[in-house]
Amino acid sequence: MSLNLNNHIVKICKKASSRLGLLRRIRPILTTYATMEVYKAMVQPVLTYCSIAFTSLSEANETRLRKIKKTAHKIIFGSQKQSNYQGWRSFPSMRSIQSALFVFECLNGTGPSVFNNYFRRLDHAKTTRRNSTDLWIPKVRTESGKRGIYYSGTKIFNALPVHIKTEKFRIIFKSALKEHFKN
Repeated sequence: MSLNLNNHIVKICKKASSRLGLLRRIRPILTTYATMEVYKAMVQPVLTYCSIAFTSLSEANETRLRKIKKTAHKIIFGSQKQSNYQGWRSFPSMRSIQSALFVFECLNGTGPSVFNNYFRRLDHAKTTRRNSTDLWIPKVRTESGKRGIYYSGTKIFNALPVHIKTEKFRIIFKSALKEHFKN
């Protein structure tokens, strides 16, 4: 038995494809905005649910998810090239948002209690510009370790601008994240 997400990704793709089929059938009677809203309500949650666990996807699984997203784009926009439409994000940017939000919640004690002490702020004797805002980066030896949330979430959080990292309120943090990761 291997610990990979192949079967799970196949199930996700089937579920999203069936919902896209429904969306394709009702598309002629909907505006682009309404179609996008139906997509965000019916298909996007299937693709993004617990997507921080997808940080270690194989290229084949990543390609499967991209194909679903490309199909959705064709249904919603037709031949138009409006991928920067409000709310349309790439999988990497959606995962970055969710990963940073997870780290924020863990740091503030509002995430799953088992992860409350998972991430820790950089703390050393010398006062530096980033001393209080950056997180300690764990040492990992393997590529799969680097793709895990412990390492990648820390890297994503540390790469954020200081004004976002120091935000105390989740709603403001999330909206600043969305603005930062606009495509």
